[in-house]
Amino acid sequence: MDRGNISSLTSVRFFAAAWVVLYHTLGGWTLLRDSSPFFGFGYSGVTLFFVLSGFILSYTYSLRKYTLRDFWFARAARILPVYFVALLVALPFAIRNVRVGGAALAPYTLAAPVFLQSWFPKAALLWNGPGWSLSCEALFYLVFPFVAVPVARLSRRYFWPFLAVIWILSAAPAVCYALIRPEGVVDVATEATLLSLVKFNPVIRLPEFLLGIGLGVAFLDGRRMPKARWVAVASVAALVMLLCLPHNLPYPAYHNGLLAPIYAALIFALASAPEMLDFPVLVLLGEASYSLYLLHEPVLNLLALFAKRMRWEQGGGFYLVFLLLCVAISILSYKFVEVPARSWLKGRRERAISPR
Repeated sequence: MDRGNISSLTSVRFFAAAWVVLYHTLGGWTLLRDSSPFFGFGYSGVTLFFVLSGFILSYTYSLRKYTLRDFWFARAARILPVYFVALLVALPFAIRNVRVGGAALAPYTLAAPVFLQSWFPKAALLWNGPGWSLSCEALFYLVFPFVAVPVARLSRRYFWPFLAVIWILSAAPAVCYALIRPEGVVDVATEATLLSLVKFNPVIRLPEFLLGIGLGVAFLDGRRMPKARWVAVASVAALVMLLCLPHNLPYPAYHNGLLAPIYAALIFALASAPEMLDFPVLVLLGEASYSLYLLHEPVLNLLALFAKRMRWEQGGGFYLVFLLLCVAISILSYKFVEVPARSWLKGRRERAISPR
């Protein structure tokens, strides 16, 4: 049974990816850095992606017969082409990082092509930093066929307790680290080993994905968000207000699942009102958001090299060009890399398994 895409959930991916991209420009874009503290929390957009990933897989594959081979092939066809294109584009900068960091870092570069970088704190951001989350997604895809049914049973029987426990599991490692401060005071630029483990380790991030699976099961069971449009707007407003108001929690507390309930409410509300963000341009941008997410860092590095050669100051004009270029490249990548590669791989598989 093909249930089709939920347009609003496709569109919201663009906003999550754009939030991450804007966060990565804060180091140089003074206007953005000074305009609102909201942009400084862009790393939290990855939590939205993890919860959304669980929801979409649950929505797509629950109550449907599939083989492990078919499932994993479909996931590979979805993520591999652009992932490896991004690695290729980012390769010169990975080599530079190894040279700066010393020869001891060289073996860690081997982790990224096999989706293992997030298992090693020193490797997580070494070769195309945004790709660390795909290392987590690789684990999620690996375990989904085995955990989907148990999670569905638990969430159906103990819906609210299940959500509460999963949320606590998702938030506890980062919150505890932030409060205990085992490596002293840290910030977004800190590369301490335990901090990297808490932020990037796939097992620690797994509860965010499981939360999405539980939401997807509830949605398939017929649950809907009352007053979905209002809840979606309220979720965004609550997120912005929470992150912009003064607070005492240190930086790492927000990195993992602390904000997951807000993202869960937003995702469930948008799924309940799929027409809310159902605009062709937004849907296209959402479809291209995977390329935007993976390619924006190498594009920024390449543009910075060009600006240096041209003696172009990296101010507001530079970053505006960067954002427009990223969006254009992501759409081209979606149209001419993602879709054709997926179709080609699917065709190859169909020919391989068809009777001779």
